[in-house]
Order: sequence, then C-alpha cells, then structure tokens
Amino acid sequence: MLMTSMTMPRWKRTRFARSLGFQKVEEFDYLGVKLVMRKLTKSDFSCSLVKWQSKIRQW
Repeated sequence: MLMTSMTMPRWKRTRFARSLGFQKVEEFDYLGVKLVMRKLTKSDFSCSLVKWQSKIRQW
C-alpha cells in the first residue's frame, strides 16, 4: 500500500508505486476507519455509524 500527495502528478505516482512494487490506493480501511486522500463526505461515515449505533443499542 502506498499513499502519496494529490499534488504529485498521477503518472508519477503510478511510476513510483510500480518501481517500489507497491499497490497504489485512493482509500482504505484501517481499524474500521476509512482513510482517504480527499475530503470526507457523509457517506464515508455511514458504515461506522451503523456499527456504532448497533453497539449502543446492545449496551
């Protein structure tokens, strides 16, 4: 997994990832939290909200 700055040109990011043998990603989940290289939207939190609501109901 390789995350680079969005200011770096796309062709450069692709070449950089290939040369190191990494996979280029735009977003991924880490410990249940979505990590993205863009501004988060309401829909990005929907999965987390569903999980939190179900845990609160059980409590």
